[in-house]
Formats: sequence, structure tokens, C-alpha cells
Amino acid sequence: MKKGDETEQAATCDVAVAAAAEQTTCAAMEGNSVNKATFVEYKGKKVYFCCQGCPERFLADAAQYVAKLRRFNE
Repeated sequence: MKKGDETEQAATCDVAVAAAAEQTTCAAMEGNSVNKATFVEYKGKKVYFCCQGCPERFLADAAQYVAKLRRFNE
């Protein structure tokens, strides 16, 4: 394998890992789809929610919800 091929393969892998870790369901209301405009920054990462009421619910007990988010457990 050439060096350029290795770099391209690594970049493809990084994209696949990021896509797998992308949050698609609400952090506070499991099963609801996220609204990318509704989020909070938590430990340097965006956490997305389905509606305006969920960020407050999340922040009241963030540890409970973060345990279920793949991005925080890798």
C-alpha cells in the first residue's frame, strides 16, 4: 500500500467513526429525532435535543443522560 493510499484510508475511517457516533436521537427523550438547532455544549461536545424543554431536563442530571451517548463513552 502506498503512503497516499494509507492517508486516504485513514481519512475514510475517521469519517465512518464520526458518522457512527453522530447523535440522531434526543439525549433526554429517547426515540425522538433531534433538532440540530436545539443543543447545549457539554464537556466540549454538542448534545442535541428534540425540543426546547429537553436541555433543561438534561442539565438537571447530565451524568444519567451522558452514559447513554456513544460519543461520551468511547
